[in-house]
Amino acid sequence: MKIPLALFKKRSVKSVNRKSNKNRKIQQPQKRITGFIKNLSATQRKNIVCLVVLSLIGAGLMFSVWYKNRPAPEIPYSTTLSKNIALESRILLAGDVYWGRRMNDWSQQSSMKEKYPFSRLNEFDRESYDAWIANLECPAVPGIKQPIGFVPQLWEFNCDTDSLPEAAKWFDVLSLANNHTQNQKREPGLEATRKALEASRIQHFGNFNAHVKNDVCEVISLPTRVMIDNQQQDAAIPIALCGFDGVYYTVTDKSIAIMQEYAKIMPVIAFPHMGQEYQAIPDTVRRDLYRKMIDNGADAVIGNHPHWIQPTEAYKGKLITYSLGNFIFDQQFSEEVMRSAAIDVTMSVARDKVTDDQLRAWTKLSDGCKAFHDTCLAQAKTMGLARLPIRLSYNVVGVDLSQQITKPANLASYNAILERLDWEKTKKQLNN
Repeated sequence: MKIPLALFKKRSVKSVNRKSNKNRKIQQPQKRITGFIKNLSATQRKNIVCLVVLSLIGAGLMFSVWYKNRPAPEIPYSTTLSKNIALESRILLAGDVYWGRRMNDWSQQSSMKEKYPFSRLNEFDRESYDAWIANLECPAVPGIKQPIGFVPQLWEFNCDTDSLPEAAKWFDVLSLANNHTQNQKREPGLEATRKALEASRIQHFGNFNAHVKNDVCEVISLPTRVMIDNQQQDAAIPIALCGFDGVYYTVTDKSIAIMQEYAKIMPVIAFPHMGQEYQAIPDTVRRDLYRKMIDNGADAVIGNHPHWIQPTEAYKGKLITYSLGNFIFDQQFSEEVMRSAAIDVTMSVARDKVTDDQLRAWTKLSDGCKAFHDTCLAQAKTMGLARLPIRLSYNVVGVDLSQQITKPANLASYNAILERLDWEKTKKQLNN
């Protein structure tokens, strides 16, 4: 069909006009901007350039701060047992805990009071753990109130018992095998601390005196999850925790050998407390001693006391940590004391390695293992129980104590923690 020449010309003119109008619309703002810039003085132009540059620098700084402080990756975990697991317990093994001295000041000055030292522990996803275990670096004797600003001498250290109900929400077991649990008149203060912990339903083990052999190892009831009759249920099993304070006492071969009897029946974790403070590397004496603990039956050795993170190692496929650092503490004088590591342990038994009857027997025995100086080891021997084929696997949790409160470490700090621990090397050599 042919289009009349007049109509064609009319359409062409309209098309040209539309394009011209469109170009004018685009050019108008450009002309306004150009005109605006031309009307600016030299000083005003410089100010605009400076503003743009400062805005770009500010954006860069904000990104840098975010990048530096971005959170460390979370450790994925499900509390639902997989089909091939009969028993599993996820445990956090933490460093030194102390809520006296300046931490007591900060608590009293805070609206949270006795809850203050624990106020950000929920950020460690406590609900995904079956138990938390740490070292209590103080006696907790009832009736002792230390006012704001009070600076205790070594023999006056104390953690206010008003904080124990709050501590019990987080910690299932606390070690008393350290140099500070003698700070309230030695044995009377230690015994008062034990009773205070028991009143708050916190299990405990250890003694400041490494020569009291009856206090070296204690069977505790470890919360766990089991699969019996194809049904998952909450339960507990007995394990032995053995404490060795080597700050003021010599840890002898006889004390270490006590672990052998426990290791025949159940898992054993050693918690030595010794070494030179504020050092990044363990001495050869501790290396030899902690390895000897593995030789005498310990499945893992979790050392503390230096207040700094020190390297880990795998010895005969088993984990040794020489120092985890502070977990809850008032020390704020260096980056080293304001960061620590916690060990995330998963203890498991495969379904094809154990029977339901064995699980029933162990979990039933565990009911009576919460009391201090219980007879669980003797009962296990009498019942003829065989040691469960437990597998241990490990991860590291980074901890930040800066700004006077314990919380998860950011990614940069977490990477520095892993480097200090020499974790990549250690993990490859563990019998996971």
